[in-house]
Amino acid sequence: MKYALLWICFGMMCQLGAQGKYEKESRTSTDKVPQKAVIFVQKLPLKKKIKWYKEQQLDTISFEAKTKHKGSLYSIEFAADGSLEDVEVLVPWRKLPKGLQNTITSHLERNFKKYTIVKVQKQFKGNDKQILNWFLKEGKGPNLAWELVVRTKKTQWEYLFDGEGKFLHKEIFVQLATDHLDF
Repeated sequence: MKYALLWICFGMMCQLGAQGKYEKESRTSTDKVPQKAVIFVQKLPLKKKIKWYKEQQLDTISFEAKTKHKGSLYSIEFAADGSLEDVEVLVPWRKLPKGLQNTITSHLERNFKKYTIVKVQKQFKGNDKQILNWFLKEGKGPNLAWELVVRTKKTQWEYLFDGEGKFLHKEIFVQLATDHLDF
């Protein structure tokens, strides 16, 4: 019986870890970033300083180049091997088209009585060439999605919606016991 309870607890912890999202960012120097990522960012028409971050997730590590470009905050994320994952652009909620706002709000209101949208990012995914062309031409961009951080009374969630506001995915943020000290 004792071992059965331990296995149940272990299974619940694994399930939470699989469904949860954990991110911890820390500044890092360019020489600790995969060369492939650094070379890609150098090709982009960025005029402002690039700040590099190492991001620790539950089971992976990634790197992010953050900068300001044409008045917006950009985050260019790379896998541990330096391959491009996505580009995110911080966007104020009020700047989203009203139809998109209504679609997303409708989904959130079906799930929560009260919530706060903490952050909205326009997310672009594509291969290196697609992203580079998008940067150079400032076109619509490949594979547009919207990433939102939503806070409720007890939890914080990350939502992903497609370009038209159709729900794709959500994850709950988890806090590891090592993230803070209780006295």
